[in-house]
Amino acid sequence: MNDRYYMDIKKFPQQFKKGAELAKDIKVEGEFKRIILCGMGGSSFYAHILNDLFAKDAQIPYQIETVKTYDLPDNADSSCLFILSSVSGNTEEVLSCYDKVDSRGYKYFVVTAGGELLERAKQRNAPTVVVPLETQPRLLTGYLMVGVLKVLTNSGLIPDKFPELAPIFDQLDSLLDEEYAKKIAKDLYEKVPLIIGCDNIPSAAMFTKIKFNENSKMQSYWNVFPEVNHNEMVGYTNLIMPAYFLILKSKFTHPRIHKRIEIFKNLMKDKGAGVEVIELKGESFFAELMYMHYLADHISYYLADEYKVDPEPVEMVEEFKKLLNQ
Repeated sequence: MNDRYYMDIKKFPQQFKKGAELAKDIKVEGEFKRIILCGMGGSSFYAHILNDLFAKDAQIPYQIETVKTYDLPDNADSSCLFILSSVSGNTEEVLSCYDKVDSRGYKYFVVTAGGELLERAKQRNAPTVVVPLETQPRLLTGYLMVGVLKVLTNSGLIPDKFPELAPIFDQLDSLLDEEYAKKIAKDLYEKVPLIIGCDNIPSAAMFTKIKFNENSKMQSYWNVFPEVNHNEMVGYTNLIMPAYFLILKSKFTHPRIHKRIEIFKNLMKDKGAGVEVIELKGESFFAELMYMHYLADHISYYLADEYKVDPEPVEMVEEFKKLLNQ
């Protein structure tokens, strides 16, 4: 087992306060109709977590749009605030977007740990949140998420959520049951994890899938209730893979979703699939989100150990980049 990587996972609860400190003096002047984040992989999926948070607050008029390619949206203009996010600072798609944002004079700020993006931001004296390069980007979610949240708060674009959110991170270690994480990992061995979340926090299903891809080096897929019951479910009529469903059950979703979960669970068990309903812990939907993020890192770490693979490197990504640049 990669003990150092395990210790990196355990740092997540401390990232909230540290991330807020990193961004405490950074802001962008102006009024904006839209917020657009340009980022890839672990440097961007935190935007979906923030969107789940924003969607539940009537005082926040934004959903963060994400750009995961080389070009800005055709309808982007000076009414948009751009976030250029790349932990490495060398992500070619983000650098391409940076050049377009900067050359057009749009307002923006940068989130990075270094590389070319940091150099360009320094040259332009751009507002920049510099996060510590402690480990892989997928384990820096706290820094990235909270850094963006703090800049938006400092800029007067959203209300201050920090007094409400900070205590959630202090409780994560007490909520986590590592034996439960190990048990799920053992159940998932030689199975394909199919993650089905609830409609109120879709990002939980998305990032759990990503953790299995990157930490456990395996296939995984995600969807949410009730949408899964209207199309994808039909594809399970004939299961042609060793499916294991992880159902992420929120206390704060519509009551009908709970009935859907129970029926779906039984249908899939009748098909011979494994099913685990994870009762999300926490006293708010955001607490449930952060609990699942922490749990997913642990499950996928222990599953990597079941497969005897190192959870840290992303060798296929690095090899792909080399081939791309030949």
